[in-house]
Amino acid sequence: MHPFRTKARLDGRCRVCGQPVPPERAGLGICGNPVCQTRATIEAASAEVKRKAEERDAAEAKGLARVSHVIEATAAQAGEPDLDRIATGVVPHITLTEVPQEEEQLERFETNLGRAIAEALGEEEAPEWLQTEAEGDPDFVQRAEHQQGDPLSLDAACIACRGDCCMQGNGRDAFINMRTIQWYLRQNPEAGKEEIRQDYLSRLPEAHIERSCVYHTNTGCALPREMRADVCNRWECRWRDALRGEIRRKGAARSAVVGLPRDHDDHPEEGGPRIRAVAIDEHSRVAINDGFRAGPLK
Repeated sequence: MHPFRTKARLDGRCRVCGQPVPPERAGLGICGNPVCQTRATIEAASAEVKRKAEERDAAEAKGLARVSHVIEATAAQAGEPDLDRIATGVVPHITLTEVPQEEEQLERFETNLGRAIAEALGEEEAPEWLQTEAEGDPDFVQRAEHQQGDPLSLDAACIACRGDCCMQGNGRDAFINMRTIQWYLRQNPEAGKEEIRQDYLSRLPEAHIERSCVYHTNTGCALPREMRADVCNRWECRWRDALRGEIRRKGAARSAVVGLPRDHDDHPEEGGPRIRAVAIDEHSRVAINDGFRAGPLK
């Protein structure tokens, strides 16, 4: 630590370099040197990030306390009441319901789909890039890995959440682009433009989660993994990543995950918001319980 850092605000010196601070900058505690100003800006930004992280952690700790009884009950349902031997987690939970597809959103999606198909195929029905080996393209190798999916003990996070990240697909046309269609063609090299288009359009559900992706339904994504944008298969939120860590640390085949609405603190009373609990047992059987209520917010 710089020798003047701790007393700079008291002796009129810059808290970064220790030089005297001009009178016009006395209230800032930083001299006019650009290096010092940059350092102070970085420190202030870092302090703000730390403050927000502490607030977030404190809020999540309160949320965990509200559902601890549900985690215990769900772990027992999964066949492992010892919380040291089962992966547990709390994730955000969206409470939006399905609504009919909006015509404007569908039209925009179809336009983007047509553009992606045209960019992938160009003027040819059998583009030159399709004649090369997929193994030579690292993007496609990674895509193949992401497509494999994960064990249900980890997917419990998404089941409990109901697709908070899928909401990002609204306005982004399910993230489908040229690379998505190129991957489709890798798996279906004989497919033509209209066949590809119809395959995607035929899988559009009549209703989707309100204000979300056109393929987002109550039961998850209406697209099979091999047709989704790569980001939809590889993205992992910090809550799911935390559950993955739990599974790794405990060597757990079972998991118990609770989905708690983000706005749960708007209902601090006992029996406040309804929450979702997901239990995965050692045989990968899934049990979903939407009947639990959160405890009081303390």
